[in-house]
Amino acid sequence: MFELPVVGARPGTAEAVLHQLSEPIEVIRPHFDAGGYRVEFELEPQDLRPGVNLALRFFVMQDEPDASGNRAPITGLTGVTIVCTEANGQTMTHNPTESTGGVYQASHTFQAAGSVSATLQFTGSDGQPAAVTVPFSLTP
Repeated sequence: MFELPVVGARPGTAEAVLHQLSEPIEVIRPHFDAGGYRVEFELEPQDLRPGVNLALRFFVMQDEPDASGNRAPITGLTGVTIVCTEANGQTMTHNPTESTGGVYQASHTFQAAGSVSATLQFTGSDGQPAAVTVPFSLTP
């Protein structure tokens, strides 16, 4: 949980103001809907520089939570690959492992600073190809 002050000016106002949020913010993984599932993304470590070996994890789960708010993991997906796109546009395809039920993981070392991405490709619940692309930046 984080307590974040936000500084900014609203449209039509001349000066910036400090606003303290009334409730703490909980950090969540970036999440997407694809192939009839919810897909969340996480990478480790958070040291986003070229030459650092990153663990790229995609959590695939039921699109809708059950009555208690939980989303069941989707295990045994088919057609699963993780494609890493370098800042220069080169791609490398990895065959991920499913280390924990519904968690598809591969490691990649990006080579140069700039905008890069990781894409999870898989067969969706309807039998059609599905994909989620997560862009992020590496700093020198």
